[in-house]
Amino acid sequence: PAAGQGLVRLQRPTELERAATTVSQVWLPAQNQAEAIGMAVRDVRLKLYRLVTGSPDFATLDKNQTALTDGLGALSELRQAYQDRLSTPRQRDTYERFTGAWNAYQNIQLQVVELMIAGDKDGALKLVLDPETGAQNEAAVASLTEAIDLARSQTDANVLATADNATSAKLTALVATAVALAVAVAAMLFALFGIARPIQRMTGAMG
Repeated sequence: PAAGQGLVRLQRPTELERAATTVSQVWLPAQNQAEAIGMAVRDVRLKLYRLVTGSPDFATLDKNQTALTDGLGALSELRQAYQDRLSTPRQRDTYERFTGAWNAYQNIQLQVVELMIAGDKDGALKLVLDPETGAQNEAAVASLTEAIDLARSQTDANVLATADNATSAKLTALVATAVALAVAVAAMLFALFGIARPIQRMTGAMG
């Protein structure tokens, strides 16, 4: 019984540790990175608007263009880190749809920057406000929102599974303890009656 309890203690913590590690090292970081990409996408779009509407001279234009370039660089790093964590077909499919829409939107961003450098502020503003530009951005955001929701649901599902495993481990430990106690009691009774019977026989023989 003690060996059985030891096996339960050995196996269950290993399963729990494995589940907890999966949550902390796989699903939660993926969720955090997907959410960080969402924030970076919003930041880039704001910087694009600032480039067009808040660049009255070339010095400010250069400053805003640098800020936009830095924002795109930070976004690229986040995307690379997130790509390394894609582990299911649904994750990859969702991210590929985001990539396609975002690349199309980024091409429009490049055209806006080129118009601003050429001094065509009106053309740049018109392109930024064009419904097609908005549609490309919305498509990218929609796919990214799906990726974030998927990451959250996977994190929640694995947290619940870990909690279920913990509950199961407690129940298993209780059952193992109860069995061990029952065996111990049975052994004690056997020992008592096993000793009592020979004594009774000896007493009878002597009488």
